[in-house]
Amino acid sequence: MNVSLQSFCERCLTLHGVVASAVRSSDGVVYQRSAEPWFSPSQIQQAMTRLAVAAESLRHQAPDAQRICWTFEHIVIYLASRHDGAHLAVFLENRDTLPVAKLDLILNEFTNVSDR
Repeated sequence: MNVSLQSFCERCLTLHGVVASAVRSSDGVVYQRSAEPWFSPSQIQQAMTRLAVAAESLRHQAPDAQRICWTFEHIVIYLASRHDGAHLAVFLENRDTLPVAKLDLILNEFTNVSDR
C-alpha cells in the first residue's frame, strides 16, 4: 500500500477521541492502527471489510456520496470513500467534543490523494 495512504491512519490517531483508524486500498489491502488495547487488529479488519461493503452498496443509491457516519452508543464511525474504491474509516469515542473540523480536513485530503 502507498505510504501516503498509511499515513492517514497515523494522523487520525493524533486526534482527540480517536480509538482506531483503518485504510482499505483499492486492491483490498487494509492498514490499521489502534490506540486502545480493547480494539484488536482483527476487529478493525473485520469492521473495515464490512464498512467497505456497506459503502459500495450505498454507492448504488447515492453515486456521489463520499462520506458516511454511523453513530452508536459508545463509538462514532466516519467512513470516507474514493472513486478508485479506497476507504478510510475513523473510529471515535462518542463524546460531545469530537474533533470534527480537524477530521474533516483529513477526510477531504484522503478523498483527493492518489493510491499509486
